[in-house]
Amino acid sequence: MQHGMSFLERLGPGVAQGTALVPLVLASGGLGTNAWGLQQHPLPEPHPGERTNVLLILADQWNARCFGPEGGFGGLQHTLTPELDEWAAQGTRFTRGYTQCPQCKPARMTLLTGLEQREHGVRWNDVWDPPWIETLAHVLRYAGYRTSTIGKHHLPWLQQPEGHGIDHGFDEVVDLQDYFLEMASSGKPHWYAPGNHVALPGLPPKLAFTGATHSHESDHPVGYWEQRSREFLEARAQDEQPFFLVHSLFGPHTPILPSDHPDSDWAHRFTPSEDLYVPANFTSPGASPRAEAFRELFEGLGTDQHREVLSLYYGLISQIDASLGRLLTSLEELELDETTLVILTADHGELASEFSSWTKGGPSVEALVRVPFVV
Repeated sequence: MQHGMSFLERLGPGVAQGTALVPLVLASGGLGTNAWGLQQHPLPEPHPGERTNVLLILADQWNARCFGPEGGFGGLQHTLTPELDEWAAQGTRFTRGYTQCPQCKPARMTLLTGLEQREHGVRWNDVWDPPWIETLAHVLRYAGYRTSTIGKHHLPWLQQPEGHGIDHGFDEVVDLQDYFLEMASSGKPHWYAPGNHVALPGLPPKLAFTGATHSHESDHPVGYWEQRSREFLEARAQDEQPFFLVHSLFGPHTPILPSDHPDSDWAHRFTPSEDLYVPANFTSPGASPRAEAFRELFEGLGTDQHREVLSLYYGLISQIDASLGRLLTSLEELELDETTLVILTADHGELASEFSSWTKGGPSVEALVRVPFVV
């Protein structure tokens, strides 16, 4: 399939020389084959001299079976991602997208650099990100792009006070601390503040704070970062500078706390939870001693409790879906959709009751390494 101009040509002069473009080159290359995609549509031809913007939507800990047509494990009365399903039908959805590492920091560093763990050095979450490695944001900034990362970065250098000179190539950084400051300045509690959420009782430590937050969805990190990203897009529509925006979500990573505000009740969208199915491999033994040891962390968690947590996990995914639908609508309203390449993926998956376990950190099974991937 030919599109007239290659992906790198669309980004503009000088960008094609950047080695950090490996992740997006792979994504673009997938448009020319149907080996992994369910649906394919060509990119619109740009106007002469026009460069393609890039919006990378990066979720955290999203089980690929809980995205799109796969629709969770069964027993649902609603689709999980109606907004993203409609958007994905216009592009290519890869059914076999895999993370390089099923852990946050290593996966994110690989995505930004095109390097494997052994090359960039971030082998697990407790390792700081090296400040000297060139990232995709550096390459695009050198080419004249306005670069921004908004949301949860999970890269310590981006979470430090300004002034140290290490920004991984991003002109603008909006993170979790900005969210906390905004809530404090407006006199509102943050989404998991004491008294502002109800947690399910009897859950193990890895599922602490799982329940429902009373915050309106606009005061949830999902909604706050949606608004900040929309403001960024509005500014770019005015100045016409090409941009690279990473819209990085906190969820559906723990704490699994969808909003139960009367105006935006996502926490109860999939109740009663007794109607939900647990995964087919719910009772399957772990594939290794490490997997079995990890499973022991969730011993005593009954099937009904797993269903309750699943209902909240589904609710948070649907809350995220609605937010991303509004963000993508903003692209259209600002007339940026025809010149913006949108990529959605996740840093890694989530066990989500597979093998009677939750979160990540144990076995490297399909639930943790396969991720949503749409271009």
